[in-house]
Amino acid sequence: DIGGGSRRGGGSGGSSAQRGPITWHRDFQYQNSGNISFSEGMDLAMFNQSTTHRCVYGNVGFNRGVHEWRITVRQRPCCGYVGGARNIEDPANRGDYQRFHDFSTCVGVNNFSGARNGGSDAGTTVGVRLDCDRGTITYITRHGERTENIECSRDMMLYPAIDSDENGHYQIERVGRAKGSL
Repeated sequence: DIGGGSRRGGGSGGSSAQRGPITWHRDFQYQNSGNISFSEGMDLAMFNQSTTHRCVYGNVGFNRGVHEWRITVRQRPCCGYVGGARNIEDPANRGDYQRFHDFSTCVGVNNFSGARNGGSDAGTTVGVRLDCDRGTITYITRHGERTENIECSRDMMLYPAIDSDENGHYQIERVGRAKGSL
């Protein structure tokens, strides 16, 4: 438990007003096979040279309130995707970005075109603002802000997610304070 809210576990009825840090979760991954390593503080996920797409997920999920986090590219990948995933406690729900809850609107790192391309050079950032109360997710990239509708449900948590193939290093951090309490 961090900051009095719930962490992974039962995806129903938990608080989403965590005030602690957002980090990557070592135990909830897709296609790791030892190909992903993490910094000691779990805020940096490092994908090796395998071309297989693999995903890592945040350590907290959200189902109400407003939450913001930022993904920073620390080492240029071939390509990657930033988005949100649901019900990842069940391995059957983990997968590449096409299993993201918002796969049709997520942001690409060195892929997609126009406003959906966040860039890929080291230092590139993708900000994410999830407003469960309004049912929106906003991506902040070098192109500005783009807001999309997203279903938020009290009985399902939405987790930060990154899908990457070879060589990408991604740092995650909370931006601002969580808004919306129990």
